[in-house]
Amino acid sequence: MLANLWLRESVPFLVGEGVSWRGPRSLKRRPEAYKQFSTQLAGTKEMHYIALPVSAHIAEGILHPPDLPAPPKDGEPASKKGQEVQQYSRPQPPPMALPEADRTRFVLGNWDEDYPHQRGFLGHLYAMRVLFLHKHAQHPEWPAIWAKELWERGLTRKLVQPITEALGIKAWVLSGDLVAWGHLVGDGVRSGWLPWQEEAQSTGEVSTLLAELGTPPDAVAVA
Repeated sequence: MLANLWLRESVPFLVGEGVSWRGPRSLKRRPEAYKQFSTQLAGTKEMHYIALPVSAHIAEGILHPPDLPAPPKDGEPASKKGQEVQQYSRPQPPPMALPEADRTRFVLGNWDEDYPHQRGFLGHLYAMRVLFLHKHAQHPEWPAIWAKELWERGLTRKLVQPITEALGIKAWVLSGDLVAWGHLVGDGVRSGWLPWQEEAQSTGEVSTLLAELGTPPDAVAVA
């Protein structure tokens, strides 16, 4: 059964008696790499296996972060001579577009808790290259405020969405839209619900702070 799953074949998912399940009745692996863990159950010869996609593996995400999206290139206007040559030349096919990297991440949590561990959520943001306040010497409580605000407002903006089809755990999917995450962080710093310094006097200073988030002394930005 496990071998068929590794070969990207669908396998039936049987639910135990008395278990309410409205999700799919077949399982199929995601088109990405997996990390497999195993341990022997105490007092038996049985092995317990866990297969975790790298999109849910924090360490793998940090060690192998996705490439940042390339900025759009402004097309240079063609010269008059070039336009004349193009009229009499064979039309060229458009350049092949490379597939966009999937930056979606999955956060796992305990089944009896409403939220995942704070460090687990921030770890996935780190793996996605999302900028956030990691620590602050004068205000050690600020990183917790950042995590809470980014989580709750991420839910509001659909950057964080719960996965209802889960058994034994809770899971959430994090949007891989780095632009949207950047807007969320920028809005928070400008509006003040993401604390950065004691007083942010002007819009120019706030913009400078956002630019400095890459390498600030008291914060860690995703490299």
